[in-house]
Order: sequence, then structure tokens, then C-alpha cells
Amino acid sequence: MTDTDVHILLVEDNAGDALLIREWLRDAGWLPGKLIVADRVASAREVLATATIDVILLDLNLPDSDGVDTVLQIYLAAPQVPIIVLTGLDDQTAALGALKAGAQDYLIKGRMDGALLARAIRYGIERKRLEADRERLRERLEAEHERLRFLANAGVVLAASIDFEETLASVASLAVEFLADYCVIDIVEEDGEIRRLQVAHSNPEMADIADQLLRFPLDRNRPHLVSAALDNRQATIVREITDEVLQSVAQNEEHLRILRALDPISYIAVPLLARDRLLGTLLFVSCSHSYSDGEMRLAEELARRAALAVDDARLYRRAQDVIRARDEVLRIVSHDLRNPLSTISMSAEILMDENMSFTEEQKLRQLRIVLRSAERMNRLIGDLLDVSRIEAGQLSLDASYHAPERLVGEAIDLHQAQATAKVLSISGQVEDGLPPVLADRDRILQVLANLIGNAIKFTPEGGTISVTAENAGDEVRFAVRDTGPGIPPEQLSNLFRPFWQGRRGGRDGAGLGLAVSKGIVEAHGGTISAESEVGTGTKVSFTLKPASERRGN
Repeated sequence: MTDTDVHILLVEDNAGDALLIREWLRDAGWLPGKLIVADRVASAREVLATATIDVILLDLNLPDSDGVDTVLQIYLAAPQVPIIVLTGLDDQTAALGALKAGAQDYLIKGRMDGALLARAIRYGIERKRLEADRERLRERLEAEHERLRFLANAGVVLAASIDFEETLASVASLAVEFLADYCVIDIVEEDGEIRRLQVAHSNPEMADIADQLLRFPLDRNRPHLVSAALDNRQATIVREITDEVLQSVAQNEEHLRILRALDPISYIAVPLLARDRLLGTLLFVSCSHSYSDGEMRLAEELARRAALAVDDARLYRRAQDVIRARDEVLRIVSHDLRNPLSTISMSAEILMDENMSFTEEQKLRQLRIVLRSAERMNRLIGDLLDVSRIEAGQLSLDASYHAPERLVGEAIDLHQAQATAKVLSISGQVEDGLPPVLADRDRILQVLANLIGNAIKFTPEGGTISVTAENAGDEVRFAVRDTGPGIPPEQLSNLFRPFWQGRRGGRDGAGLGLAVSKGIVEAHGGTISAESEVGTGTKVSFTLKPASERRGN
């Protein structure tokens, strides 16, 4: 700002003094600048309300005000503008009073000239600028202090629980204390579904209204406030929420009524991201002001910390589930090994009893029992070793070309007697013209044996089992379908986990067969999946690449 750019308000009721001051300003080089003259406090206040003023030259004694009160009135009208008092009174008490009331300087008209007035103006403007800079710095430091305090509190809250739902509920409560009037949290479940987890409001009187948002879960097929955060994984700030925006995201009239009742002004939507995975979104809504970029950065930092805490909590929960499942499997394996081992021991004791005589047929019967028990133990140990190899990525394959109809036929032949004994009908159907598959025969028969064995185990007497092979585009799809009791939908996603077993009836075996089957199929480059309907039956299918494609690769 140059001297000629300064806008000066001279509050002086003496026309002669006003003319003299104008001349001094011109001589000192402050004119041509904009000089406005007011002869009363009232008219000066009107000027300050409508015009941009850089400095005020103020006479203490005016027709509508006198003394320090004059300074106070002008200061309250424009506290950001420097005031230089011009008076004919050489009164130290009055000077101190004026300075305490907000004046930057105090000049006596009889001892003043243009140079002195020019220095006072420059000093007053510069001092006011420095005061403004200091105040802005103080505000920034206070804001930074509050930000750090908020994040420190957030750290304590996030570390307080290993339950991620409790953690996010605490985040919502913390957000409405410092960052938002209300906060909405949506999470992405393991299966990709979105669930509205928490809504919190800073005003207890509005909490019931905000809680009604829980009845309107996020619909990805409709516009919603967290679209960018959810779809593009980017934080978004909207500084003004119009009624048109509310209408566009409302799912129905009741939803719109609730949104309008909350009276939002601005919002920030932030994704919860950890290890490049989307865990959910945080929506911060202000009903009092438009959000700033600084508040958006704070929201992003809170979301980053919350996402890490949620990810840790989920990993901990998953680890605990695995540990519990492992312990359960170990218990089952111990039991399943102990049973055939006891049988072997009993048969051996019978054969070694010198007080008993056996026919050759009786001896062979006991030896067959020992052999079957040993084979059962060997199968269980083999499954455990296969799971270990699969998890280590060390499952080896001995692949060659095999016709799908041969694989299906062999699998059915191996289980025909078992199915007949349970009064089950088992059949095979292979689409004509299927190409051979490049596969490890024994491993694929192991997969089919696991699937058919499960079907026989869970299908009641009189049921049917079908084994099929068909063309599936650039793959061959094998499937085993049964008419058993079916599997509940909530269990399907866990069906192929190594240390998990559903509850479809009595337990027979350690339940590792499907995990092993999944590993074998994926080692062949295929996929395995299950479809089921409770009360109707289950279909488990897997795919293999045709030999021609595998040969080309």
C-alpha cells in the first residue's frame, strides 16, 4: 500500500483545523488519497459501516461526544482500523485514557506538523497490521493446538477397544464434540455390502431425529452424499447444501423430511482406507457454518487413524476366529485320530491274547479292521499335510491329459457302493464334445471324492446325487449336486475356509475336505464355488482349463 492509496477518515468539527490537516497531508504526500471528513461521531460511524477506511484521525471533542467516550465509540465501530487522536488539549490523563480505549497515537494540534502527522499515520497503520498478523498467528496456533488435542483424544479413543464397531461409535461421538453437528458412519462388510453403523448428533434434542437416518441405509443405486468417498475413494467437501441436493439424495418423502429437519449447511465425506481396502465412509455435517479446507484436512486425518484402528480390530477378530477354529480342528483331529488308534490297539490286543484261538477268517477280519483304521488315519493326516502345503504354496501336481467323462465315471464308480448302501441314486452326465483337461488325475479325483463324499454324508435316504461336466466358455465346469438339507446363506462364504466347519448335522471327520479341494482347484488355475438353498440341496462346482488352452500357455 502506497501513501496515495490510503483511505483516511478525518473526524473533525472545526472547519479550519480540517483544512489545515488536509494541507499537511498534501504536503506530506498522502494526497491525492481518499480523504473523508465527518464532523460527528454518528456520521463517522455511518462512513465506517459503508466505506473502506485505512486510518482514522479523530478529534476528541465533538458535538455528539466528548473525551475518551469518543474513542470508544469509534473503536467499537471499527476495531480493525488504527485511530490517531488529534486534540488541542495537552492532558496526559486524557492521552492515556485514549490509548487504553483503543487509539494508536495521541497528537496535540499545537505541536503537530505534516511530517509528524505522516509518521503517526504510517506508524499507526503498520502497528495495526502487526497486531492483526499477531492475532491471526494466535488464532492459527490455537486452532493447531485444538487440532492436536482433538487428534490426541482420538488416539486414546481409538486405542480403547479392539471391537471395531465400538471404535467407530466412539469416533462419531468424538466428531460431534469438535468437528461436526452430526456424523454418519457407513461400513463395508466382508461380503461387500454396506451397512449404516452409527449416527451421532451434538445436540441431544436433535439426536432422536438424527437416529432416524439409521432406517435409511445407503443405496448405491441412488445419489448419496458420500458418492465420491465410496466410489472414487476421495475425500469431498461441499460448502453449501441446497434443498435441491437434499431432494436428490432423499430416498422418499419421509427421508427428505428428516434431512430438512436436521438443516445441514455443509458436509465433508471421507473414505476409510487401510492397506488399499475400502472399509467404509465418515460423513461430517455442519449445521452452523461452511466447512473450511483446514477442517477437511482434520477430517481426513481422523479418518486415516480410524481406518487403521478398524483394520487392526478386524485383523484381531479374524485372528481370534482362526485361533478358535484351529483349536476346534485340533480337538476334532485328536478325537478322530484317537478313535482309529483305539480300534487298532484293541484289535492288536485281541490277536495277541494267548488265551484265545482264532480261525483264519477271524484273524483276517481283525486285520481288515486294523487296515481300515490305518487308512482312515492316513487320510486325515494327508488332509492336514495338504492344507499345510496349500497355505505354503507348495502343492505339487503331476498333470497329464484326461477326458472329463473318464474323471466323472471313475469318481462315480468309487462311490457307487457307498451311495447304494445309503439308498441314494448317483448318476453322471457329461456334455458331448468336451476337450480333455490337463490335470493331476489323482488330485482331481480327490476333489470329486470330497464333494461326492459330502453329498452322500448329508443327503437323506432316497435322495439323488448328480455329477456333471459341461462347457463353460473357455473352461470345463465340473459339478456335484445333491438333494440334501442345503446350507444357510450366511455359511456359504465360509465354506472353503481351512479352519471352519458348518453345522449341517452330525460331525464326521475334521472338515478339511473343501479347503483342500479349493487349494487343488486353484493350483490348477481354476475356481470353485457353491450354491445352496435350504431345504432343496447344494451344488458345488469347479472349473478347469481345457488342455488346448493349457498347452498354448
